Amino acid sequence: MNDFKVAELIDQSNRTWKKELIASTFSEDVVEKIICIPLAKEPHEDFRVWSAEPSGKFTVRSAYKLLQSIEDDPRAYALQADYKEFYKKL
Repeated sequence: MNDFKVAELIDQSNRTWKKELIASTFSEDVVEKIICIPLAKEPHEDFRVWSAEPSGKFTVRSAYKLLQSIEDDPRAYALQADYKEFYKKL
C-alpha cells in the first residue's frame, strides 16, 4: 500500500475526492467510507477537534465521561480487548 497524505487524495481544483486514485489504493469497503466523507468547500489549515466536547478541545474530564458512557453500554465488554491494545500504545 502506498503512503498518502489525505490532501493528496483530494483534487484541490474542484474540492472532490480523486476517486480513481482512491479506488486503486484501497479496498472497496474503505473506498466507500472515504468518498462518503464530505470535504470542506474552501481549503483551510488542519486543526484538531475532540468531538466529545462542544468546545472541540480535549480534556481528561471529557475523555473520562466518554469512557463512562461506553462502559454503560452492554456491548462495551466486547471492546475490552481493544481498550487494552489502545492503552498499550499510549
